[in-house]
Amino acid sequence: MIREKNNHLEEKGFIKVNSTKHPYLQKTISYDEVLKLAFGPNYAKGTNIVYTVTWESKPEKKSGTMVVGDVIEVLKGVKFNVKHTNRS
Repeated sequence: MIREKNNHLEEKGFIKVNSTKHPYLQKTISYDEVLKLAFGPNYAKGTNIVYTVTWESKPEKKSGTMVVGDVIEVLKGVKFNVKHTNRS
């Protein structure tokens, strides 16, 4: 698979979402794309459902959170953790 020297892609074109490897060859990823990888294309939506998306790239020593509308650069070794809860 593809490997870029500028650290845009994880080794062999994969990212991890909730500990599951997914093929991903784009240089950026959106909040919505992360949710689709975590829960499938028909993930639950609604005013009472809240998703928390955190990410970390240990090789790049960077981490952060994502909210609706965010798009981030896919860094080498990036891992996403996605949780959903019902708003009470």
